[in-house]
Amino acid sequence: MNCKTHGKIENCIIKAPPSKSMAHRAILAAMLSQEPCVVDNVCLSDDVKATLSAAKALGKSWSYSNGKVFFSEKENVDFADINANESGSTLRFLIPICGALGVTTTFSGQGKLPQRPYDILAQVMTKNGVEFDKTFGLPLTISGQLKSGTYHIAGDVSSQYITGLLYALPLLKGDSQIVLTSPLQSKGYVDMTINVLGKFGIEIEQTQNGYKIKGDQQYKAKDFVVEGDWSNGAFWLVAGALNNGITVTGLDSNSLQGDKQILNVLKQMGAKISQKQNEIVVEKSVLTGVEVDVSQIPDLAPILSVALACAKGKGKIANASRLKIKESDRLQAINDNLQAVGIKTLLGDDWVEIVGSQNIQGGVLNGFNDHRIVMSAAVLSTQTQNGITVSDAYAINKSYPDFFDIFTAHGGKANVINVG
Repeated sequence: MNCKTHGKIENCIIKAPPSKSMAHRAILAAMLSQEPCVVDNVCLSDDVKATLSAAKALGKSWSYSNGKVFFSEKENVDFADINANESGSTLRFLIPICGALGVTTTFSGQGKLPQRPYDILAQVMTKNGVEFDKTFGLPLTISGQLKSGTYHIAGDVSSQYITGLLYALPLLKGDSQIVLTSPLQSKGYVDMTINVLGKFGIEIEQTQNGYKIKGDQQYKAKDFVVEGDWSNGAFWLVAGALNNGITVTGLDSNSLQGDKQILNVLKQMGAKISQKQNEIVVEKSVLTGVEVDVSQIPDLAPILSVALACAKGKGKIANASRLKIKESDRLQAINDNLQAVGIKTLLGDDWVEIVGSQNIQGGVLNGFNDHRIVMSAAVLSTQTQNGITVSDAYAINKSYPDFFDIFTAHGGKANVINVG
């Protein structure tokens, strides 16, 4: 589906969607508890649906109503088929969990997921009792019982590996330790994991170079409310600085989500931002290009590239090598799409320089079947003279199905021009 987007976002109030990252974590913790519980403020995006489907496959039935997921008691299963769809979190979190449960599991997936790596996770789990029928690609079948022990694993490849192990290792007999062999990137996501685990009764001890995990722990059922999503809220915060001002509600300034750094980056660029309880007001601002290290905030790179493209002077997205193994090669996608609308860029191995412009004509962009690329294109279209046509518009369903509804409700224009 192609979509033509243009128009200005008028001064308005927008509620941030529920955090997809936290929903994944709360659902899995609820799944691993034996008793019934409720997870509230859940958006049924495609990624979250994949994790909910996996929970059911592993014996935790549920029903959904008005943003709440009602979980029943857990039943034990010996075999499971899990379709992670395009969700890297679902796949990488559940591989260790299924190993810890001793459930023989076949994982499948769509889109780019079969090409996204899990080999490092396979290596450390194979050393500790789990058999993999392959170390790259899907479908994948694992079998055997994960064993407690010391897990040496790189911290700069995917924080999702660490999260998956932190969910799994407390279930094992005997204590375990995760030793990071390189600095941890996207640490905010691991901090979020430990916070959610704590709410469900699981204790994790942080060490100088990793984590200690006691064995024989039990997940305790708890009703849980998912907080607002800084990652997807960032699209509206940037849109506020570029358009006629936006108030975003539902974002916790004390959140452990690393992507709340969007506020600091926008302030550094000169955005006029004021914060009150439960709301953030971003006024139309003159932005100046800056260099942004995205090693801890990779999901912000696409929308930050839009802010830099509309700023004065030169900016840079740096330390961005992990963008290459997301839903698309986001570093290449950012470079190609900005050039397509006349923005001057220079692409490196793990960075892209962007020369901002206040005269963006618009054009035809590739959505790369990537939700963050598509939503970024929509925000960029509000600064163009002729609008933007972007492909793969349905990719928003991965994390934010209501995005275009909200975009059009507040002054933006999004018209489907071709369905093929």
